[in-house]
Amino acid sequence: DLLEKMKKHGEAVELIRKLIANTVLDRYRGYWYERLSLDLDSHLKQPEEALVAVEAALDDPKVRVGRRLLLVQRAVKICRTKRYNLSAELERFSCRADWDCPTAEDLPTVNISGKMLNREGLTGKSVFQVPESEHNDVVTYCSVEEFCLQHYSTVGLGEGLHAEGAVFNSLLGLLFWEIIYADVPDAFRDPGQALPLDWDSDHFYLARKESIDLRLAELRGMEREEMASEVVAAWLEHSNIVSLVSWNMFQTEERLRGMVLCFDPVSLAAVMERMLVDHRSTRSGLPDLTVWNSDTREIRCVEVKGPGDRLSTKQILWVRFLNSVGVETEVCHVLPLGSKGGLNRSPVKKKSPVKSPEKKYSPVKHQDERPSSSPIKESDNPVKIRGKRKKTKVNFESSLVEGKVDENKNQAPLKKSSKKRVKRVEKVESDDDFVP
Repeated sequence: DLLEKMKKHGEAVELIRKLIANTVLDRYRGYWYERLSLDLDSHLKQPEEALVAVEAALDDPKVRVGRRLLLVQRAVKICRTKRYNLSAELERFSCRADWDCPTAEDLPTVNISGKMLNREGLTGKSVFQVPESEHNDVVTYCSVEEFCLQHYSTVGLGEGLHAEGAVFNSLLGLLFWEIIYADVPDAFRDPGQALPLDWDSDHFYLARKESIDLRLAELRGMEREEMASEVVAAWLEHSNIVSLVSWNMFQTEERLRGMVLCFDPVSLAAVMERMLVDHRSTRSGLPDLTVWNSDTREIRCVEVKGPGDRLSTKQILWVRFLNSVGVETEVCHVLPLGSKGGLNRSPVKKKSPVKSPEKKYSPVKHQDERPSSSPIKESDNPVKIRGKRKKTKVNFESSLVEGKVDENKNQAPLKKSSKKRVKRVEKVESDDDFVP
């Protein structure tokens, strides 16, 4: 990073290649490949070398999930740049068996709009205004996520949480408590540890693979009521112990039970498996909201995007995965009223600028060349106010001397020449006799 900030991109590329050649810090290999391809493409203008780096990254098993998709997007960007003429390379990349390039346009999307507080010149999250249904003069100010929760409550999903990954992580801790906190050698060295030392590593799943696979099989064979009872029992037994579970998220066991009953056990087991196998790569990017209806057992995960927000690669992959395993998930874009795509946008008539008629000047003629019948009269009132055009005096002889005539009335007044003025010639018979 320091070399890149110093604009020493060639040295940064050499250093990154040395890091990749080693076998330490495997968790950063995806990030190194990403920086390498960026430096080669954007800074050193070597697109072919950047594609070689991307291909090496796709062949590296340590490059996973979000980093992998970022590199795929880099390859698509390079190949589609016309000046590089590398469209054939994109066809070769797309023929790979592991090629996968989902986009935000492929995901289920809804658009809602609301009145946003004007924060011109300020930074931070957007603030929306929600008038109360009973008292229109009472307005509640809330975040974009709370605005979405209010929206989904009007479409039959009255219960909801803005907890992002805390919902699934808490369910993971409650359903796999005995496995996560099992007595594995060197996993716990301090009684205050919230998680085992190998939690965010490949060793966690490999060291407990047999017990994890057995537990996943049990979950897939459960009924909803049985799975909900196990979650509530673990919640009551281990309450308020420092752990993976967010205990303050559910105020009552009835609310927890009502939410778990909305999940299909097979779908929830698939989500748990993805998180257990590679928790470090999948711990972020989970949807912002979880909304449900305990009566109809309908549940939905929602990724909220306010004005100007974009989906990250991990968010794209999570939304697609959740839908693929049967957990209904969508992206909700919140647009401010009056914006492009928002509701109740009143058209604004653009006022055409009033153009004042240009003042045309005829070419200046020499005094002796003008007809004697049309002498020039200088105006007594050189300037008139209130919308009328200005009339300026034109000194023809001085204009000829200086060689400049102000032909545009809107032009700034000409500066007086610093040169000494030449004495006016009283009588000029011809151009040959004129001495400047």
